[in-house]
Amino acid sequence: MKALLVVLLLSASMVAPAQADQSMLPNPFTLDDALNWSVEASPAFVRQQALQALNDAKQAEASAQQGLNIGFVGRLGQREFMNERQDFNLAALSFSAPLYDFGRHDQLLSALAIESSANEQLKHYYTLQYRWALMQGVFDVLLADLHYRVKNEAMAIAFVTLDRVEEDFALDRVSEQRLTESRRDYQAAFLARQQAQLGMRQARMRLGNALGLGATIVPRVEVPREIKLPTQLESLDTYQQRLEAQNPLLRALNFTQQAKQQRVDFARYGQRPLIRAEARVGQLSSYPRLREGRWEAGLILEVPLYDSGLTQTHVDKAMANVSLAQADYDQQAQLLRNQLTELYFELSLLAVEEQAIKENQNFAHVNFDLARALYENELQADFGNALVEISQSDLDELAFRFRKVLLWSQLNLLLGAEDLLNFDQMVKESTND
Repeated sequence: MKALLVVLLLSASMVAPAQADQSMLPNPFTLDDALNWSVEASPAFVRQQALQALNDAKQAEASAQQGLNIGFVGRLGQREFMNERQDFNLAALSFSAPLYDFGRHDQLLSALAIESSANEQLKHYYTLQYRWALMQGVFDVLLADLHYRVKNEAMAIAFVTLDRVEEDFALDRVSEQRLTESRRDYQAAFLARQQAQLGMRQARMRLGNALGLGATIVPRVEVPREIKLPTQLESLDTYQQRLEAQNPLLRALNFTQQAKQQRVDFARYGQRPLIRAEARVGQLSSYPRLREGRWEAGLILEVPLYDSGLTQTHVDKAMANVSLAQADYDQQAQLLRNQLTELYFELSLLAVEEQAIKENQNFAHVNFDLARALYENELQADFGNALVEISQSDLDELAFRFRKVLLWSQLNLLLGAEDLLNFDQMVKESTND
């Protein structure tokens, strides 16, 4: 009966937690599914899309303002003319179009076009960031599953140990202190197992939420194939140069700064003249045969002379925005350089960490073989702890494997790669350097 209970406890690690509606998700859910998931599930990306649509609308608005405008003008009125009260009515079609503004409109369109380029870079940045977050979510689910298996095995062993100690205590073979110690160890193992089980559910819910599916719990997740990673690093200076040249966030901030500078020129052009054409066709007067006739057309020149300093305030405001954009760029560049430096040194230690992981696995297997031999020769009551050590070493190895992928893909993210898991371009650029 006790052996059956142990088997049930160990097999529980293969059972997925209770799941909500998963009709939208493939089963099993794979890393490729995550990387190919619609990026429109990312609120940051959708927001950037909306900003791009707003920019497109502003460009269309600016272009429309330079086009032909047609309207109807009507008036019912009276006036005095040569001491005579007369009707002063009007009914006509009105035509107007700007002809030349001495480059002011071009400055506005240039600023909007540069802002559009910044938006595209930010869309790329949020796409990479979202893909990386989903990849991390998949790895978290797999690690949570294996972590639960380790804690479940540890609890089963603690249960068997407690059962044996209780029998020995009943036969006065062990002290009460040993009994309470075993009960304490079992309760601690049971708590850790329950926490690990909740961790499985939480990891799946976090991934489902990141996929844009609310409280949906992701079903079984498949362990991804081995991903080929680069075998060596280039110099930190090389990566720093690529960061400043290729990072999409820095490129977006650089474009933003350029756009703000164009806004300064646009504000300065506020004092430029404007030439436009206007025409009216219809009944321009209550006396068309005597005065205005039925149409009029002409070129109009508008020359600003004095605006109480309004144009200069617009220039000052635009220049302040340029300074803000420059400060944002410098601050983000500092943060990313620090992030790249930390990442670089983490990557440089991977080979040493991998050797430590392998040695830990070797020790776990040797220790298990020894414990099993002692158990078979009845020199030891069980070898359960050695079994847990093997499972823990497997967990450590898988966590290290996933960490390597995340670190190298994060380097790709910082360098603005098109694909987080495509390292061919990184190697090619390293060769060209």
